[in-house]
Amino acid sequence: MSFISSTMNFLNRNKTKLASLVAAGSAGYYIYQYINDTSNQFEHGSSGSFVERKNNLVDEVFEEVTRKCSLTSVSICKKIEAILDEEFSSSTILDQLNLCTDGDKKIELFNELKLTIFNRILSEVYSFSLFTGLWKVQISIVSAYVYLDLTNRTNFMEKTKQLEFLQLSSYFCDQGLYQLLDVVTKSVKETFGDINLDEEVDFTKILLMFAKCQDSIKNSIFSNESFIKDYFFQPNVGDTEDHFFKRLTQDLFEYLNTEDFKKCLEDSFVQGFIIIKDRILSRCLNKEKIKLALLLPRIRKVLEENSGPNAKDNPTVYFLMEVQKLKSYSENVYESIITS
Repeated sequence: MSFISSTMNFLNRNKTKLASLVAAGSAGYYIYQYINDTSNQFEHGSSGSFVERKNNLVDEVFEEVTRKCSLTSVSICKKIEAILDEEFSSSTILDQLNLCTDGDKKIELFNELKLTIFNRILSEVYSFSLFTGLWKVQISIVSAYVYLDLTNRTNFMEKTKQLEFLQLSSYFCDQGLYQLLDVVTKSVKETFGDINLDEEVDFTKILLMFAKCQDSIKNSIFSNESFIKDYFFQPNVGDTEDHFFKRLTQDLFEYLNTEDFKKCLEDSFVQGFIIIKDRILSRCLNKEKIKLALLLPRIRKVLEENSGPNAKDNPTVYFLMEVQKLKSYSENVYESIITS
């Protein structure tokens, strides 16, 4: 890897971490404003008794905090997408192909292009799924303690605590993401590495190969019992004398480290791939067979149309934020904390 390439990767990593910190700051600001606006109304509201106002807040707090903070996740996902574009860029490979006159070297470069393109497609599904799962659970925990603060006249979720807790997501963007990409690249190589470029494929065959790769990636992620800590938690993050922050991190680890959350991720993987299939693969393939070497440029063109500074927001992240199983789980997290 060249010095320039290494430098760009370093900058992109730090831009992604910065984006996550900015998004956490924005979310914290929304929450802080909401608490200020709501606390006075709740305390001195004239409509209904204290108990009635308290009951009315149960749904309102969760819906308002979740709605406002979910929007901030888009900026992080755009930076994650930029990282994926950089990590799995095919521009250099294509430049080398255009200049190459050696037949064996061309085959080698085409095989590299093949793996790069399939890595880019699959990495989006898993990166966005893990991040949206983490963010939704974080927001649910924050919402719960905001509700408890408002109704119990406490001040656990003061502004710095909100910010510090939400900034835990930066570890995934800065470190966990790259561990995930290692898993994806290994599985893609095992699945697609030996397929011949002259082999004719159709939509069904490509989907079967993607399904095989998906199973491999999922098994690799979940086979590691400490995957929650590896992807989401900076080492020793809970080692603090601040008892409430320790409680927040313990809650986060507990709710991420459940079978129900794993099922949410599995469902997000499936749903995310449906979007990728409709958004990318269905535009490049039909019922007719085509040589893999001819299919790759089609896929690359579609990927280029969907990325870059002028591209529209990626619909995958919006879709994953609304996956029903994850929404239900985040609601259960909220209800569990406020009723415990």
